[in-house]
Amino acid sequence: LKDRLRRAYDELSALQVALENEIKSFDLYRRAAAEADQDAARQMYTWLAGAERTHFNMLMANYETISSEASWV
Repeated sequence: LKDRLRRAYDELSALQVALENEIKSFDLYRRAAAEADQDAARQMYTWLAGAERTHFNMLMANYETISSEASWV
């Protein structure tokens, strides 16, 4: 049990870092889209922001699964 909790903690820590990076990337691409002068650039940055949101959602689903398995019920 102790090893399982330690492993869950390490995984949650890694996921927290990944989630923070996804938020930063999303914000970067969203700002770039707002500042883009060309439609093609705006579309590309908007698409990239959407991809970062998808990554965030996938990582958050993993985070929630791991955190619920490691917590008391």
